[in-house]
Amino acid sequence: MKLDYIHFIKERISHRSYIKAPLSNEHRKIVESFINEQTENPYNIPIRFNLIDIKDNQPVKLGTYGVIKGAQTFLAGSVVSDGDDDALVAFGYSFEKVVIFAQSVGLGTCWLGGTFPRGNFAKAVHLKEYEIIPCISPIGIPHEKRTLLELAMRTAARSAKRKSWNEIFYLNNFDTPLTKEQAGDFAEALNMVQIAPSASNKQPWRIVYDSQHACFHFYLHTLNGYVGNKLGFKIQNIDIGIAMYHFEAVAAQLGFQGVWNVKDPEIFIPHYHDGANSYINTWTLIES
Repeated sequence: MKLDYIHFIKERISHRSYIKAPLSNEHRKIVESFINEQTENPYNIPIRFNLIDIKDNQPVKLGTYGVIKGAQTFLAGSVVSDGDDDALVAFGYSFEKVVIFAQSVGLGTCWLGGTFPRGNFAKAVHLKEYEIIPCISPIGIPHEKRTLLELAMRTAARSAKRKSWNEIFYLNNFDTPLTKEQAGDFAEALNMVQIAPSASNKQPWRIVYDSQHACFHFYLHTLNGYVGNKLGFKIQNIDIGIAMYHFEAVAAQLGFQGVWNVKDPEIFIPHYHDGANSYINTWTLIES
């Protein structure tokens, strides 16, 4: 099934309030069929997905994220990881793929990577040795009207505020900001990276476009002392996986096929006062 990724990425927002009902049989069948087929990511690392039903109708308290109201079904993802590796990038890529699919079939979601009750979810998914559950998401029919709590949390997280192109996209090196004109036919794919979700809305992706070789080098800007990376795993690795998925999916929709390859171009990385850039992966256009 071909999706209009541009439409659904733009349309998708986080929902914290849901109609009090588990997934319908029809929706469950559609989602389960999709997650059972999710075997591919740029690293070929297996990601397990499970749909978990909450048995009572009480709001599920999820620590610092406040209250998810009404949701009775959750999507949980698990992966073998040491907490700071490519597996988390693969997890972000694969989990966002499911989130966008859920949006396409009329279901709401909300990335949760903080202090949800991991022990309860670990039991429900029969967590295996060396696996972790980095993130979960409620999945269901969202309330049409957003609650005051949702609006307040969205404002607090600055969800609508995005970094400008000259902060995150570069041409050939980190000294030259990339313009939309220079990005050409890839501008829309980068636009969809710009609006990707990320922990605390930090938007840690940095991309260098090598115009000579038609490739895009993805870097992670890790913030000094960022509390989100102290959860027992590096949550910003997940963020870069989300960005990679947005770029690849939209590029494909626009007719561009590429391949991921980990090969550091050894571009000079400047010193930053708030953190450091580290190379992650490269998407290279396959010439037709």
